[in-house]
Amino acid sequence: MPHVGFSDELALSVDESLAFNGSHTFSGFQNEESRGWVRPADCLATHRVDAGQHRLEAIVRLLDPSAGQSP
Repeated sequence: MPHVGFSDELALSVDESLAFNGSHTFSGFQNEESRGWVRPADCLATHRVDAGQHRLEAIVRLLDPSAGQSP
């Protein structure tokens, strides 16, 4: 399975109600977990809603100070 998911912190809210909050931070190169990698099934959240329109909000917080910097 490919490496997908999130690194650092992620919070998901549905209609202003927190549905998921988690973090996967980089701590080294020893293995996938220490790199902050996750697989889709590693973090599952179920949030049932009634039919109709709903608002989904995702907040991602970058914790790795070196992320986004050129080598």
